[in-house]
Amino acid sequence: MMLARINTTARFSASRPQVVFSGEYARNSDSVDYDVSPDGEHFMTIKPGEQEWPATEITGLLTWFDELKRRVPAK
Repeated sequence: MMLARINTTARFSASRPQVVFSGEYARNSDSVDYDVSPDGEHFMTIKPGEQEWPATEITGLLTWFDELKRRVPAK
C-alpha cells in the first residue's frame, strides 16, 4: 500500500509515493480489496489466514451498533 500527498490548490502537485505497509493481502482481480473510514484516518483490508481449507460459513451481526450501545452506555 502506497501513500502520496496531493496538493490541488493553485497548481496540482503530488509527493513521491511512500510505502505505508507491505505484505500479502486478499486481492480481487488486479486490486487489493480495502475500505477507508469516513474521516479518512483508517482503512481495513483482509490478510489471508493460514487455513488448510476454505471457510464454509460466515457469521455477521446486523445489530452490532445496538449491542455496542447496550454494552457501553452513554455517560
